[in-house]
Amino acid sequence: MAIGSITNAHVTYNDNAPTVAVPSGAVEGNVYALFWSNLAHGATLTWPDGFTEVSDLAYEANFGVDLRCALRVATGSESGSFTGSTTSWQHWRTVCAVITGVSATPDDAGGNGTYAYASSASLTGASITTTGADRVILWAAATLSGGSAATPTLTPPAGLTTDTVIDFGNGSTIALADGTQASAGSATYSGSMGFGGVDDSRSGVILTIALAQSGGGGGSSALTGASSTTAVGTAKSSISRGITGLSASLSAGSVRSSSAGALSGAMASFGAGTV
Repeated sequence: MAIGSITNAHVTYNDNAPTVAVPSGAVEGNVYALFWSNLAHGATLTWPDGFTEVSDLAYEANFGVDLRCALRVATGSESGSFTGSTTSWQHWRTVCAVITGVSATPDDAGGNGTYAYASSASLTGASITTTGADRVILWAAATLSGGSAATPTLTPPAGLTTDTVIDFGNGSTIALADGTQASAGSATYSGSMGFGGVDDSRSGVILTIALAQSGGGGGSSALTGASSTTAVGTAKSSISRGITGLSASLSAGSVRSSSAGALSGAMASFGAGTV
């Protein structure tokens, strides 16, 4: 799994058609993750063609900040822009990322919001529950300030890697991070926000999405767990020993020597990684 190119856009005038450039580099089977945030909770959003919204959203009531996400499987031929529509243009911001090696059907998703009058604050994420091992965790957070122009910071929890932090100005920021949850079960991915030491009204939201890895999972475990390479190497060693023993028995005379030779050749190919 990897996060590829990322594009972003935000409203600069009365515009009810959120538009963001298609990120470059996607090939067939990759997944586009499109995030959208605004200050009008409950506004109707029509996603661009081919996108399906995840089951939950993040919301903070004091400022009415939403953070939503939709996913689309890439065909590899997309170009230009993705354009949606909304019934409220107020302060919309959008970010689109290419993700490789994941399913476009979320295992689980959860959102939560935090309000504080402070120069910094902890952000509490929602609990999510994964149903299998090695789930990719996609963490998105957004902030909005009550007026301070101090550049915001957004920090994901330990174990996740920050992919981008986009400052839209006037205390408005969106950040993306990712990692891997090795074992099935419940977990909460929180974080923190900061505003350059300036006290003000702050709103922050986190949306966490768990995605199965495509091709049956596997890969490295960024949070816990061992590399799948170890298990594969152990299995190959055991099978190789079995083939060696069978080849020796056949060479003893119970089957023609040509069969024993064929099995020895298969053993050598297996050890070389060709079968």
